[in-house]
Amino acid sequence: MADKPLRILLTPVVRSIPSTLDATPQAFWAMHACGSRPRFTKDEQSFISRQFIKLTDLVNREWDKSSTAPARSMRGLLYKYGQRVLSRIPNEEYLFRDLNALEIKAPTLLYPSSLVEDEVKQFVKTLAIDRRSLHQRMIHGSVAALPFTMLFSIVPILPNIPFAYNCMRLYHHITALSGARKLVDLLDTDRLEYVKSIEIQEVLDSMKDVKVDGFSFMDRETRDEMGKVLDAPDLSKTLQRAVRQLEVRFNVHRKSRSRSGDEVLGKGTDIKG
Repeated sequence: MADKPLRILLTPVVRSIPSTLDATPQAFWAMHACGSRPRFTKDEQSFISRQFIKLTDLVNREWDKSSTAPARSMRGLLYKYGQRVLSRIPNEEYLFRDLNALEIKAPTLLYPSSLVEDEVKQFVKTLAIDRRSLHQRMIHGSVAALPFTMLFSIVPILPNIPFAYNCMRLYHHITALSGARKLVDLLDTDRLEYVKSIEIQEVLDSMKDVKVDGFSFMDRETRDEMGKVLDAPDLSKTLQRAVRQLEVRFNVHRKSRSRSGDEVLGKGTDIKG
């Protein structure tokens, strides 16, 4: 199979927002990376790297198996609440973790033809630099928390969930930091090509404008069509996650508005995890 070039796809996930909302349009943009994973020979990877990859695959398989566990069992409850925690991980973090795992070959950023290229470039640069700084800070915090979370091991009846979660998040921040550095390097060396996509624009233009409390989020049909048109099977999942996180932010905003009468939504899409 031929190696695929690296593509970063950018698209808004709303058709319309309340006119009185104090938020930039960029707060409702989502990005997704797709391409080929580098293939290494046994000699090109260290022993530690190979064992770490095997361990990661094993943990992922075991976690997937937990989805079939009885709902009231310990394993079923861990999976249920674990999924809730994972759903709060910012969508941008998934982007940079994917970038870390993909081969940098003929990198291209595709965006709707209705957007202004300078605004897209500024958004991508700001996001990459901000996330690089964030993940550096979070790595330091996770490392500092390791000794404290290890203390939970003194209770032998229960698994050390805080320690396992902290290790998982430490790994996520390390891979996301590597992906952010890759993107910053592409920007600094001017190797990322920006391309206006008529295909993305056509899908957006066909999206139904069904408003809920002034918002018109991207529906499932549009998300699936976007992934099909762009030949990016996982894009629909990324857009669904972005929509859900924005809906959570909007619900919080709506409750606070009902108390204070203030209609201000924080700029950006970070949900710290």
